[in-house]
Amino acid sequence: MYLRNLFTTGLGVRIAGALAILIGTSWLLLWLTGIAAHWSAEGVLVVKTNMALSLVLAGTALLLLAPTALRPLRRRLGLLGAAVVFLIGALTLSQHLFGYDLGMDQLLASEPPGSAAPTSPNRIGPPGSLSLVLLGAALLLLPSRRSVIASWLGLAVCITDLVPAVGFLYGITDFYRPPQMTGISWWSVLALVSLGLGLLVARPAQGPAAQFLRDDPGGVLLRRLWPAVVIIPLILGFLKVLGRDRELFGTASGTGMLVIALVLVFSVLLWTSAAHLSRTSSAQARAEEKLRASNERFELAMRGAGVGLWDWNIHTGKVYYSPRWKELFGYAQHEIGESLEDWVRLLHPEEKERICKLLEDFLAGTGQTVTAEYRLRHKDGSYRWIEARAVVVRDQNGQACRLVGSHGDITARKQAEEALRDSESRAKVAQAMKAERQRFYDVLDTLPAYVVLLSPDYHVPFANRFFEERFGKSNGKRCFEYLFNRIDPCENCETYTVLKTNAPHNWEWLGPDGRNYEIHDFPFTDADGSQMIMEAGIDITAMVKAQAALKDANERLEERTAKLQELVGELEHFSYTITHDMRAPLRAMMGFAEVVGELCAECAQVQQKDFLRRIATSARRMDLLITDALNYSRAVRQQLPLAPVDVGALLRGMLDSYPELQASKARIRIDGAIPQVMANEAGLTQCFSNLLDNAVKFVEPGKEPNVRIWAEHGDGTVRIWVEDNGIGISKNMLPRIFDMFSRGQNPNAGTGIGLALVRKVVNAMDGKLGVESEVGKGSRFWVELKSGNIRRAAAVREAPDGS
Repeated sequence: MYLRNLFTTGLGVRIAGALAILIGTSWLLLWLTGIAAHWSAEGVLVVKTNMALSLVLAGTALLLLAPTALRPLRRRLGLLGAAVVFLIGALTLSQHLFGYDLGMDQLLASEPPGSAAPTSPNRIGPPGSLSLVLLGAALLLLPSRRSVIASWLGLAVCITDLVPAVGFLYGITDFYRPPQMTGISWWSVLALVSLGLGLLVARPAQGPAAQFLRDDPGGVLLRRLWPAVVIIPLILGFLKVLGRDRELFGTASGTGMLVIALVLVFSVLLWTSAAHLSRTSSAQARAEEKLRASNERFELAMRGAGVGLWDWNIHTGKVYYSPRWKELFGYAQHEIGESLEDWVRLLHPEEKERICKLLEDFLAGTGQTVTAEYRLRHKDGSYRWIEARAVVVRDQNGQACRLVGSHGDITARKQAEEALRDSESRAKVAQAMKAERQRFYDVLDTLPAYVVLLSPDYHVPFANRFFEERFGKSNGKRCFEYLFNRIDPCENCETYTVLKTNAPHNWEWLGPDGRNYEIHDFPFTDADGSQMIMEAGIDITAMVKAQAALKDANERLEERTAKLQELVGELEHFSYTITHDMRAPLRAMMGFAEVVGELCAECAQVQQKDFLRRIATSARRMDLLITDALNYSRAVRQQLPLAPVDVGALLRGMLDSYPELQASKARIRIDGAIPQVMANEAGLTQCFSNLLDNAVKFVEPGKEPNVRIWAEHGDGTVRIWVEDNGIGISKNMLPRIFDMFSRGQNPNAGTGIGLALVRKVVNAMDGKLGVESEVGKGSRFWVELKSGNIRRAAAVREAPDGS
């Protein structure tokens, strides 16, 4: 029992790892203090420094990697130690095999030449280096799926060190002292054997230790005989060597006594083991009989309970189905195989994915029991509801190896539950329809309109609170007559039009209370299937009065508009008349001033000539002011119809026909093509006429006017720029440059109406206008209008990047 606990509780692993760490650490300290080198010089077999370091690393790695569930850091540290142990062993073994020196033996400490056993100072011998290779490989494989190989490698370490162990026990120096073959110290043998045994017990459920832990007769016999088979020969051999060394008997006598002792010991072991097996066999037979009887009772109980059993071996994939399980679904014993796929094929198609996912998640987790309800196919083709309960059996690594459970037919229960749910559902639909109807009526009571339900037999099953407050409470035919103020309702009434057309009907009604109502009739089916009419009456008295007032106001507005139009016409006639009458004397003044100037050209004094010039100039400015004012008034009154205008052609025509824009007086160029815009051609001509006239007029004396015109595309718009090299506009004047009578830098030039006229015309064409200017650096006016090319505008909207 105690020996078995060393395997199953992990105590053996901890003892082996701690012993290796203790031996390795002790010898490292002895080397650092110089004691080990002194012993080695005196011929004592010592643990080499690389061996001591390897023992510490191997013991630590064993303690870190032995648990089945490892944290990442612990796993990495353990594997690192194992890799170093393997590397030290492999490099040292290669030195023995190929005869070269890597210089690694005396890195930690130096050993004096001529010490006992090693082929080279401080070098691990062949048994030790081979053991380290096996030990490092086993530790690297321990946390992997091939951990069973680690157990066998641990056994190989024990066997490798068995020869020097026997040599030390019986004083056979050839087994542990010759450097080329067996050079190794007693402490190294002890630590390596303990690590090998630690690897054997690290995974007791697999490898060589698995048979030792079995509960069958073989496992019991192994646990009883193995200690005697190992310990007794060692004791007898030791006694034989001791007797021979003390000359208590000769070689022949010692051999005979050894044979007799072995015969007696193994006979006793065989006798006791046979007796134990007999008792075990009898007990097993009785247990099997009890088990058979128990199984029969259990099967009868399961049959009575309508439950079938199954047992799935996950490793082999085979499933055992009890006879009762197969009977539940109408199958004979041979009609269902032992594979899990046979059970999967019986699953209802709607259940298959859900149940397989549930089974997969359960096996991947850590739970012990699972319960599920699903449908399986009966032999007759129908599906039966099954309640399945299962218990999982897991190995020492926590992996599921078996799943054992039962199936019970719950079809009748499911059908009863379904019927109960249907009944409850119908009842709920009916605790719900009634409540919904009441809520519906409650909502109707809150409406600021009357709502009634009308039956084909002239009854009113429901009238909301608004109706009762307006017309009073009454029922039946009298209520209907009162509502519509009819003595004898007939099929031609407005409301019952809904019953003939089965469609909503709207109409207006003057109620008996003298108020106007907008009536909306709808076909309505009550919860019991009765065909009715739902009528809603909205009080529109205020709206009717408002409409009448609005109609009256519109009539009065039309009269005022007609009078206003008549007055505007008279004002327009007056403006034309007064403009014509004012311009006539002005033209006379200019004419007389010119005549007088010509007659007095030689006799008049300089001051008199200047006065005549001023009179003519003032008359011309007055005439221009009257003309611009007339044009401005026209722009304000007129609505400009818009159409696509070719701006390029319009500008070129102006440059050809306007005298002040000719090449001899100004340099004007148009850069690039100017597209069409949505504008009024006459209005646009007036705009550019003012802008170009200002551009060539307001320049410094002696400077040639230079004007550039170009266009830019926007999002469905076109911006046209007019840039000049004139005197410019101050920053203070820029915000007011488009106001009436604003004259910029030269208050004596122009009438101050031109740019205001341009703004009015551009606004009338649904456009925008702006200017950029600085004194002495010219001005840049721009006019932005909608594009006149519809296809181009659409393309611009589809391609915002302008491509």
